[in-house]
Parts: sequence; C-alpha cells; structure tokens
Amino acid sequence: MLHTVLTMGLYAQKMKDTRWTTGEMTVYCSEDDGTNLRFDLGFAHEGSTMYVKRVSTGVFEAKDPENANGMNKIKIVTYKCDRRGTVRVLYCQNEKGTFSHSLVEVTNDDNYGFNLYTSNTDDGEFEYEPAKLWVKLTIDQEKNQGRWPLLKGDIVMEKNAMYYTKKQIRIMRNEIYARHGYKCASADLTAHFSKMSWYHPVDDNSKVHLSDVETLNVSILKNMEALSEGYLPSSVEK
Repeated sequence: MLHTVLTMGLYAQKMKDTRWTTGEMTVYCSEDDGTNLRFDLGFAHEGSTMYVKRVSTGVFEAKDPENANGMNKIKIVTYKCDRRGTVRVLYCQNEKGTFSHSLVEVTNDDNYGFNLYTSNTDDGEFEYEPAKLWVKLTIDQEKNQGRWPLLKGDIVMEKNAMYYTKKQIRIMRNEIYARHGYKCASADLTAHFSKMSWYHPVDDNSKVHLSDVETLNVSILKNMEALSEGYLPSSVEK
C-alpha cells in the first residue's frame, strides 16, 4: 500500500507556473483559477493541451477523460528522497484506476533523474545508453551493492528505464524486493540474487516492507516492463 502525504493548501497555493516531468514527457501548468487548470504537455516529437479540475486538496481529474494521456486522476504526493530531499510528484492513474505515470516536479534545469546503473560515473551524455553503462559496473560492484542501489532512495523516471529490455527491467524491479530479503518464487531470480553478498532471504515474505519511494519505483518499473516488448529495439542484453 502506498503511504502518501498530500500537499496541503493548494486552494491557496495555485499550481500555475509549476513544471513536472517523467524525463520524457513534461507537464507545465500554464493556468490555474483555483478550480480549473490547463496543462501544456510536451513529448519527444509533439505537444498537446490538457484541462483538469481540482476536486479536492491535491487531487485533480481530467475534464476530457478520453484525451487524458493516462492522467485521468492525479494526486500530488510528497516523497522523501535520499539525494533530492523532499520531492513533489504527480501520481497519475488512467481510466481503469491503475498507475500510469509519475511526474517529478522540476525545481532546476538538472532535476531530470539520476544515472540508473551506477553511482560512480558522471557520463551525462551517455547516461541512458545501456552499452555505455554496462561496462562501468564491475562484477564486484554488482555482488557487493547490486546493479541499482539508487533505487533504494530516489525516484526512477520513465526516461531512465525506457531504453532497457523487459528482462533487465524485471531484474531492476525484483532487486528492490531482494534488498529486503524477499524470497523469490522464480528459479532464475533466486539463482541471480543468490550470487550477491548482500542478499539474505527471509523465512516469511510478509515481513518484507518497502519504503514509499521503493513502492513507487516498483509501480513505475511494472509499467515500463509492460511497455517494453516491441518498444525498445535498441536495447541490449548483458
């Protein structure tokens, strides 16, 4: 269950001039009269306009559900991140009520995510290229800290995950659980994590509890995992 803290006082503090991003899609609030808002959406190759209404404090609904881009219901949720501190996120649900997007508020030009694979490189230019990132992670690093240690305390964006294969994203998602000792049901995952010095499986999986950030990351990665087939022709396998 996602434990959230909704931002208070939004009827007094309007959203106008705030910007949010998945790293790939950007939402800019250009109008807010207290009840009705206009979002200008920017994508890789096109843009569009979306109108939403405020239904309660920190909760919004699309006024045109059929053209909501998977953002039919939106909540502003506050997370505590290891690296960024307090972060406001647009937590979006589609018309079926399931998670569709999380957009992180942009507070400066550099707040577009983190290097997903390693914590010891500054290769901003090649940050999302799998072939570049795999070679930077040694076997010892993986055994001692895992492939994705930053998923413990920071929010992964769609942009960070979209270039990787279904197999890689599945391991990312399950590493979040494995760090807490979750006992995997799948033989291949058990074999993979059993090689890691940090993996200590528990007797009862019900004792495993994820943080709010980890729970959000699982939702994001599940979504990207479902989209990955036929979507990532340039992805590489290790």
